Amino acid sequence: MSSTRGAKRPQSSEDDGHQKKKKGKDVVNDPEPGSVSPLDLASVSKPFKNPDYEGPKKFKNLKQILAAEKLLAAPLNAVTYSNIQSAPTLLPVGKYCDITGLEAKYTDPKTGLRYHSADLYMWISRLQLYQVQKYLSLRGAAVRI
Repeated sequence: MSSTRGAKRPQSSEDDGHQKKKKGKDVVNDPEPGSVSPLDLASVSKPFKNPDYEGPKKFKNLKQILAAEKLLAAPLNAVTYSNIQSAPTLLPVGKYCDITGLEAKYTDPKTGLRYHSADLYMWISRLQLYQVQKYLSLRGAAVRI
């Protein structure tokens, strides 16, 4: 009884049509200009797809149908959930770091830039005036000098 376990595979020859990949390098064949790339899936024809196919219908339940009918029948000036104007929020506005976008715990008293950590303070202290003005203008707090 012959065992294939431990037997070596026959080595393939160079001219069998397969390209070997080198470690860490992929072999890329650039298509000629004007030809369709095999990776461009939008331009490849798909004979197995039916162009007249429509997906399954989405059925609405009774509650959704009644809500839609009420909105259609409502007069233009009627008070609905979508057109109620509310009072401004009582919560304070969030303050975010001008450099990283993280929550800003600190504000530089000299420049007015908000920053997240002490490492950023060292970086901010080395900024020139025009750079500080650009960061402040992103927030809408730039001062014209």
